[in-house]
Amino acid sequence: MKKPESPCAKCTERMLRCHGHCERYMAFQRQNREYNQLVAAGTGQENRVKYSKSRLNRMYK
Repeated sequence: MKKPESPCAKCTERMLRCHGHCERYMAFQRQNREYNQLVAAGTGQENRVKYSKSRLNRMYK
């Protein structure tokens, strides 16, 4: 899934505080939440590199 783009950048009907009732923005928010959930589900502990304590100490000195 590709990260959704905000419809506000090229919107001709844009005005102050329009996010509360804009259907395009609400649809974008739903898609963005779904995308973020997919990304969060894909980044678990199995994808992380495991470093020893001594290696971490050397890296952050």
